[in-house]
Amino acid sequence: LKSNSGVQSRFTRQFAFADYKGEELLNIFSYIAQKQNYKVEEDGLALVKTHFEALYEKRDRTFGNGRLARNIFEKVEQAQSIRLAELTNPSAEDLSTLLRSDIEEVLKKEQGGASGGRKIGF
Repeated sequence: LKSNSGVQSRFTRQFAFADYKGEELLNIFSYIAQKQNYKVEEDGLALVKTHFEALYEKRDRTFGNGRLARNIFEKVEQAQSIRLAELTNPSAEDLSTLLRSDIEEVLKKEQGGASGGRKIGF
């Protein structure tokens, strides 16, 4: 709204939402996993919590809030799919469990990996 005063004048009321803290983002992540019938390894959840807490501490006005938790979950789900594609005959437990390694794969990319920067393009 601040970038366009014409738009700002059309919206006379604004809602301010407090940012979710790390623990709250973890609860959202866990809720999404549960609703989709996934189990998440406990040490993987600890990694996610640490990541969310670090992001909360560095947040700016573009902080993703609940969307951040959903996006991380979806990336972990994709990492799990890639891992499972290499299995010949995955079990029901394989299909319903998000491993620490799935989470580590995502967080490594989120934190810039070895190159120290975000990947752009393809």
